[in-house]
Amino acid sequence: MARTTSDARKHGRFLGFFELRQELEKAREAYCDRLCVPHLDPFPRRKPRDRAEHRDPVVAAAVDHAAAGANRHAADAEAVPARRIRTQIFVPPVWYWNMLSPFDSVGLQYQSYNREVKQSTSFYEASGKIFIKSRAELEAMAAAGRMASECLEWILRQVEPGMTTQDIDDLQVDYTRREGVVAAPLHYRGFPKSICTAVNEVICHGIPSPKQVLREGDIIGIDVTLVVEGFHGDNAATIPIGEVSPEAMRLLVAALEANRLGIEAVKPGARLGDIGHAIQSHVEPLGFSVVRDFVGHGVGRGFHEAPQVQHYGTPGMGKRLLPGMTFTVEPMINEGTWQMELLRDGWTAVTADRKLSAQYEHSLAVTEEGVRILTVQNEQGTWEPPGRWVPPGYPVLRASTSR
Repeated sequence: MARTTSDARKHGRFLGFFELRQELEKAREAYCDRLCVPHLDPFPRRKPRDRAEHRDPVVAAAVDHAAAGANRHAADAEAVPARRIRTQIFVPPVWYWNMLSPFDSVGLQYQSYNREVKQSTSFYEASGKIFIKSRAELEAMAAAGRMASECLEWILRQVEPGMTTQDIDDLQVDYTRREGVVAAPLHYRGFPKSICTAVNEVICHGIPSPKQVLREGDIIGIDVTLVVEGFHGDNAATIPIGEVSPEAMRLLVAALEANRLGIEAVKPGARLGDIGHAIQSHVEPLGFSVVRDFVGHGVGRGFHEAPQVQHYGTPGMGKRLLPGMTFTVEPMINEGTWQMELLRDGWTAVTADRKLSAQYEHSLAVTEEGVRILTVQNEQGTWEPPGRWVPPGYPVLRASTSR
């Protein structure tokens, strides 16, 4: 016997698909009975022929009564069984429409973006090709990157103990609505939130939750990606929550410096392996490790384009860097082993030994002169900490990389 909604709540579980369908049918039929509208069968292929044997007796009597009334008004019609009379008119109740997604301006933007993502996923991402950007495209990407940097800085300044990771996601939603832009992670390949959060042992792709409360001594990585005029700006930073241990602060400084050194290796004619070697040779002597399972990626009209940028490797190996290439450098540095595990949600990656992990990310472009960082707020495109958060004792700006 199927349980009602109240029974299901009493037994501490949600309705299954067939139980929910039965509840919807009963509500629809009761509503149609009040309007004296003959019923439209919404599941004609899945229902048995003799429906009376599979229906509540009270509901079946109401259906037969409504059908008989329809027969009496069809004086010129041929006599047919009452249950066979169907109409194509169905007026859903108000609660039915409330189940649909609201079509506000933000919703329409996401619908338009989802259509664009299908195109970019099939062309810019699935093609596996490296797309060389024009000067105009680089300027558009710089505008998207600057806004992503401003958004990340705005969020970082508001993070404090007692907040939940869902509160941080809400800040991202507020920013996108106010600025009229789109948060790229939302609905991307099924991701349910607008931002990625990584607390303590989480490496990346953590899903914000109202149950996850930030406490003094935690560290949290926040990954912000915005779509502005069709181009992606992708950056991330890890910050402490209140006072943290010296070991945690040491990890943050090492990860931030790894990001800077990796970007410093970018120049025309260099190889992708040079970037990974610069990062790996810095963090491993300090006793930290570089995550192998996640890499940097090309960025542009597609969220994740070619090439893949490993944060470890051998100098002189890999694809050669050419002016107009755009990609991210986002080393994930672990306090312990580099190995990871994927949680049951299918997204959240954590360290295998449950030790801390930190990440800093910039989007950048290879230029004729060297490298231009796109997710910064200075006009020169020189390196600055993502989100402009600076660990204590770290130089505010090391402009060793130039446009």
